[in-house]
Amino acid sequence: MNIGILGLGLIGGSLGYDLVNRNHYVWGTSRNPDTCRQAVDRGAACVAHPDWQAIPGSDRADVVVLCGPIATILPTLQAIAPCLSPDTVVTDVASVKSCLCQEAAALHPRFVGGHPMAGGSGQGLAAAVPDLFRDRPWVLTPLPSADRAAVTLLQTLWESLGAKVWELAPAAHDRAVARISHGPVFVSASALVPPHGHETQLASSGFFDTTRIGGGNPQLGRLMAQYNREAVLVTLQENAARLAWAIAAIEQERWDDLEAWLQEAARLRQTYFPT
Repeated sequence: MNIGILGLGLIGGSLGYDLVNRNHYVWGTSRNPDTCRQAVDRGAACVAHPDWQAIPGSDRADVVVLCGPIATILPTLQAIAPCLSPDTVVTDVASVKSCLCQEAAALHPRFVGGHPMAGGSGQGLAAAVPDLFRDRPWVLTPLPSADRAAVTLLQTLWESLGAKVWELAPAAHDRAVARISHGPVFVSASALVPPHGHETQLASSGFFDTTRIGGGNPQLGRLMAQYNREAVLVTLQENAARLAWAIAAIEQERWDDLEAWLQEAARLRQTYFPT
């Protein structure tokens, strides 16, 4: 297939590696010409250029994937939609869907929202790796009016990369990611208080694991909260209530209650990550 990737960062670059390895014609864009050159040199794209219209075959793409930050998805689609073939399927990788899908579908009728549940602590093309999506969920968020052939095409394409494709309504997706992705970023960040004395020298794997996502990309964290505000607020309020309960149990020395609470937490974690 002829596949365009607009944004050759961690997700776009990783996607490019996998699609090129499966013999698709993959073209990509980045505002940085050096990133375009590196993408081709490293095998993340067959051809890349800052101006997508300068790329041979870009006007005949079967699929275009918008891999920029959340705030860029609609402006980018608005800019390219008049030049796209009506047969082109357009999707994105943004982690919030309700604020995008309706407007995006109005701009291009074969738009289907998407969100690969994969990533890493690095940023940019340098952090991209092959097989990032293997055995990871990839959520598609089509509207009820979506072109089902477009949904099927994307499902087949992402499954060919080893991803496990799910289909959710945009609002259901946003509630889910607030609980398992967006909210935990802020809970994690709250543990990163200024150290005293030699505390940083004592920190080990537990502190590293707890604070990894809170110490990640601050711009991404802001966008998660800004574009998924209501669902993130509900999640953080729920977390605050649980912490308030734990504080009260410790203050009142209700050790049996606290242990039972932690046992329930351990049980719940096992449902997420069975061993």
